[in-house]
Amino acid sequence: MTRAINAGNLGAWLIKCDPKVWDFPGFVHDGNDYIDSWSLRENYRSHMMQAGDPILFWLSGRQSSYPRGIWGAGYVTGEAGDVAEIVGDEDEVDYWLDEDARIAVTYSVPVHIPLRLDAPVTDAELRVAGIEDLEVQRMPGGSNPSWVTTDQLTKIDALLGEWPQPPGQTG
Repeated sequence: MTRAINAGNLGAWLIKCDPKVWDFPGFVHDGNDYIDSWSLRENYRSHMMQAGDPILFWLSGRQSSYPRGIWGAGYVTGEAGDVAEIVGDEDEVDYWLDEDARIAVTYSVPVHIPLRLDAPVTDAELRVAGIEDLEVQRMPGGSNPSWVTTDQLTKIDALLGEWPQPPGQTG
C-alpha cells in the first residue's frame, strides 16, 4: 500500500482543535499562550512524527472572535505515545467540554506551539492566497494528525512570517 505522506512531501503536521470539544477560548482567557501536548489517533501518521518536525495548530469552527484557521506554529518535541506518559495530570484536561471525547483520548504528542493570538492566519486568508487544498479544508472532520505538503507549507510560510525557534535554540 502506498501512503500519501513520506519524508519527501511532508512540510508540517497539523493538529486540530474543535472549540465545541475543547475550550480554546477558555484556555486563552486563562492566560495560556502556547500548546505543549495534543491528542492524536494512534496510526501510521502519529508514528511518523519526530522531534523537530514543524507543526501547525488549527482551530475549527465558526466563532467570530476565534475564526477557523492557523492559530499556532511550532515543533514536535518528542515521540507520540500513551497520553498518560505525555500529559500526566496537567490542568489541560480541565478544558475538555466533551467528557466522552476526553475519555476516548489515549494517545498524544508533546509539542511546543506558541499561539498567534494577535495574528492567526484565518481560513479566509488562506483561501484568498490560493490555499484551498489543505487536508483540513477538504476533510474538516478528519482525525489528528493532519498534514501539510512541502508546497502548501511554502505558501503558508509567506502568510505566517517568521516561525518560532525550536525549543532549546536561540537566534
